[in-house]
Amino acid sequence: THRPDIRLPFLEDYIAICKKYGKVAVLELKNLFPEDQVARVVEELRRLEYLEGTVFISFKWDNCVALRKLLPEQPMQFLTGKWTEELPQNLKSQNFGLDIYYPELTKERVEQIHSLGLEVNCWTCDSPDAAAALIEMGVDCITSNILE
Repeated sequence: THRPDIRLPFLEDYIAICKKYGKVAVLELKNLFPEDQVARVVEELRRLEYLEGTVFISFKWDNCVALRKLLPEQPMQFLTGKWTEELPQNLKSQNFGLDIYYPELTKERVEQIHSLGLEVNCWTCDSPDAAAALIEMGVDCITSNILE
């Protein structure tokens, strides 16, 4: 359904909305960015004075690594659609949280990531029953398309 009242905001507008309502900005770097462009995003968030309110996410491991070099303590989550056995230690090596397609999660996997001191987010769960199960597993955050 076409919704003319919904549009993609500019970064500055998105951050202003997050500031106004006291929300965490979740900023996804969708494409693979050269390190100088990653640095430009970081500088823009510094200019907007909202680095402390931002969590970065990306499917591109190299984006996360570039961000980690610039921001050693910044909340950051690696996006993935698939659980692998080496995933937990790879995440731990860079201090990346996990943002994974929700059917890939089990209580044991959530506990394993948490035991490493990392957060678990999952995407995109629009089912209230599945969300309740994820909450029971102990996930830290659930991405959803349900706005109302």
